[in-house]
Amino acid sequence: MNKNIIKAVKILKKGGLIAFPTETVYGLGANAECNTAVKKIFVIKKRPFFNPLICHFYDIDSVKKQTIFNSQAKLLSENFWPGPLTIILRRRKNSTISKIATSELDTIACRIPSNRIAKKILKLFKGIIAAPSANISSKLTSTSKKHVRKNFGQGILTIEGGNTKFGIESTVIDLTSKNPKLLRPGAINF
Repeated sequence: MNKNIIKAVKILKKGGLIAFPTETVYGLGANAECNTAVKKIFVIKKRPFFNPLICHFYDIDSVKKQTIFNSQAKLLSENFWPGPLTIILRRRKNSTISKIATSELDTIACRIPSNRIAKKILKLFKGIIAAPSANISSKLTSTSKKHVRKNFGQGILTIEGGNTKFGIESTVIDLTSKNPKLLRPGAINF
């Protein structure tokens, strides 16, 4: 296994930040269950705390433990996960995801990436990674390691994964009401 992936997992477990490729863009990741780690994302990105983070999961079972998984989510996940789709679901009362990551909302933005490096990190970490795009808020999204370095310098371990496949953020759909709402067009067209 890649030494940098093992190093990245150790950093996540200690509450640090990493940058890693997904199929959409590079993500700036932290342990989604650790308030201190999640706060670091908001600070370094200069992101407002009212803007919730997307949480990356290894598999559907781990999503179901944190959220109320409905029939619409089942249909979409069977067709688009793993992949560039983020589904917003109601959080379970016993959810362990940081309320800072969800901006104190009763919902969680969930995604299961298909990128092999992201999947390896999630599998080895055995947790959930809060990971918005690895860029300063309002700046261009990072689609390569070079872009991440331009935004954050050498201070964050960035796993090399070449250029991302899509180069655009995930599509975000809200399934918390009767009628699904497309909140952000992205890599998947509906």
